[in-house]
Amino acid sequence: MPLFTEVYEQLGQAVTFIGIPTARESRMIAAGDIDAVMAQIDGHQQRNPDLIQVPVPLTQIYITAFVKGEPTTREALLNRETVRLGRLRSLTFGLTWSENVQWVEVNQTRQLIQLLNQGRIDAAISPELSAQYFVIDMGLSDIHRLKTPLASINVYHYIHRDHQHLLPDLTRILLQMEQDGSLLARHNAYRQQLGLPAR
Repeated sequence: MPLFTEVYEQLGQAVTFIGIPTARESRMIAAGDIDAVMAQIDGHQQRNPDLIQVPVPLTQIYITAFVKGEPTTREALLNRETVRLGRLRSLTFGLTWSENVQWVEVNQTRQLIQLLNQGRIDAAISPELSAQYFVIDMGLSDIHRLKTPLASINVYHYIHRDHQHLLPDLTRILLQMEQDGSLLARHNAYRQQLGLPAR
């Protein structure tokens, strides 16, 4: 969050951060109750036409499978008669799966990791950073990620169309941070806090 505090301070704007489930976000955007979405995957504006993408990628996220017990491969995971996979509600990340997959959908990443820890799903499909944060926060030493990500997706900042006058300045500030390497440095510092290698 300090990144956007800093960015909006340069615009003379104070920001307040609120955490909301993905399922509720679209309703709040349509109602005008949200001024911006801190960071979301590319194409988020297609599901929420009131949003405008700031055209500078903040980072890339890696969609990863987390499993309980020994790390495995995607092939080994899916080579079962039936495999129960968990994900956040409505987030497919553009990935396709075989017909032996049964989906369990939840509203929050913490719930996803809890289901995995309880053995109610075989793997949790999630952005690597989100799931790793909760694995550490919940003190779970037996949850591991697949070494090879399933996909990588650019992440962007989005503003409500009512604030489109901020788009040129937001683009300029974020582009400068991308070019001077500070966006990548922040991302890698956070990865390091989570025990993940730099990208």
